[in-house]
Amino acid sequence: MAWAKNGTPHTLTTSGTTIEVTDVAGKKFNLFLTHHLNTGGTAKPAWSMNDDATSQHAERWSLNGGAETTTTSVNFFDPAGAPSEDWFIMGYFVDISGEEKLFITSWCRAGAAGAGTAPQRFEHVGKFTGGTITKFEGIIGGTGSADTDSNLSLLGTD
Repeated sequence: MAWAKNGTPHTLTTSGTTIEVTDVAGKKFNLFLTHHLNTGGTAKPAWSMNDDATSQHAERWSLNGGAETTTTSVNFFDPAGAPSEDWFIMGYFVDISGEEKLFITSWCRAGAAGAGTAPQRFEHVGKFTGGTITKFEGIIGGTGSADTDSNLSLLGTD
């Protein structure tokens, strides 16, 4: 099982509210990596598949091992709260034809500057029920945007 690029990675050349891979190749097992650089405000990462806005996402997440939050029948995954920080996100999803698409994701953000403050972590699981994934979008919610050089890459294998 060899991993290879799945779709064309996207790096922002100017600030924006969407980072997307529009040519996802339908691999069964996938890894995504994204780094959202924040321009300020309450910009926060979220993500969606296939431009689907028909409530086909469900998720469960927790911050720093705390209480879990669950949302169902939503238009995108949005577990991050609304801090004005940079984010690094790494996740896996399985995309088997005819099955719900399952995700497990780890997020981290720096928190306050300096070594005197520990970073924060998010644990996230989710599912998407809208068919084979052909487009993967990092969406910036809240106010503000993702800054230049924010990026999204996918790897996949069968």
